[in-house]
Amino acid sequence: MPGSRRGRTYQAEWEYDPNHPDNLDIAPSWDRVKSQAHHAPAGSREDESAIASTSELVAEDRWQQDSAEDIEQWGIAGRIWEAAYLFKLYLCPPRESVEFDPPCPLFAPHEEIRSKIEGSANAALRILELGSGAGYVGLSCAQELDRYRRSREASGSQSRRNDRLVLTDLENVVPLMIRNARLAGFSDACSNGGNTEAATSRSSFVDVLVRPLPWGSAPHAASILQKELYQQPLDYILCSDLVYFPYLLPPLLRSLLDLTDPSAAASHIPSQCPETAAPSRPVVLMAYKIRSYAKEEAFWSALGVWFDVEIVSCRYSWPLESPPSQAKGDIVGQRQDMREKRREGAWHRFGEDAEWEEEQESSDDAYFLFAARRKPSTLAYKAPEDDIKLMDGFMAVSRTHDSRGDTADQEELVRGEGGADFIEWALMGSMDMT
Repeated sequence: MPGSRRGRTYQAEWEYDPNHPDNLDIAPSWDRVKSQAHHAPAGSREDESAIASTSELVAEDRWQQDSAEDIEQWGIAGRIWEAAYLFKLYLCPPRESVEFDPPCPLFAPHEEIRSKIEGSANAALRILELGSGAGYVGLSCAQELDRYRRSREASGSQSRRNDRLVLTDLENVVPLMIRNARLAGFSDACSNGGNTEAATSRSSFVDVLVRPLPWGSAPHAASILQKELYQQPLDYILCSDLVYFPYLLPPLLRSLLDLTDPSAAASHIPSQCPETAAPSRPVVLMAYKIRSYAKEEAFWSALGVWFDVEIVSCRYSWPLESPPSQAKGDIVGQRQDMREKRREGAWHRFGEDAEWEEEQESSDDAYFLFAARRKPSTLAYKAPEDDIKLMDGFMAVSRTHDSRGDTADQEELVRGEGGADFIEWALMGSMDMT
């Protein structure tokens, strides 16, 4: 990954492949998921049957499973991380049995996006997944979009251009993404090694591309925005379980800023009146499992400077069964409270009770799903050159200075607002901490 903008705090570990850290000891998540009769968020018998049938069919859908062999070859990128299973349940069309707030914007888009895709046969959704790894989230999303588009076409809705989804990760992970895209039915999956054809099946309404995008690499981000997305700005960015190693957090934030920078695609937007045109603000959807909040806090603090962030909540429309009688220990009361919330149709944080998992005797895992958009007040600013300043909540703006007849652009730093307080209080309040 490029490191020209690294500060001293984040420099030491950059020389190593982040997917193969020393003493890596991780097991496939699929073994755990397969052994559980995990519930879809609706908690209905119909959804439970669907999950059961998925467990039976998954042997034929190799891309939905991780394995010890994949982890040995691809390291961290070869594992499907737990938040991905939660994320997949959100990336679906609306259902009567569960309500999300905010709803999944891919199927209930913001007005500006809905107007665009309903107003032109050439319009299409443009989606990018950062740090795709095995591609579980992005490919699941592509398949859901394809089914949704297919049903809309069958009902007589206006035909429009294929949606486009780009899977991205490090260059050495590209073969894994290509393999899984092909297994998922996007049979022409390819990298950008001279072949720019979209990865799609013959009857698909979604084109899937595979591209390298090292975090923090502005040239890679610009290339994708300018060449691969119908020369239009992004609509959605997917991020699943990407917040872990502290030294990777500044480049991750840089990529989010690069991809949501309106100037990156400004030359490709149709001519508009500057006074009336609103810059495109992609929706960033982020699934997150807390591992060490003390180490991860800096990222959320810095993110809150640049983005307005919502925590996704949900409520159910009908009762679930009572918790299993064999449950033991203090966890019983906590699970009972959670089940009561569901029975009452109360709003709660999506992931508060690990909706995708079978009931367990104990679980300290905390999952979150965020929906974020760039604050309009930040669109005129860039990320500081120094990572430490970036993570401390500073924004940069170029000023032209005249010194002895010579003019030069210099970076001036401005401290942003709304970082740590917003993110920390939002996290703490939704965690129902005692």
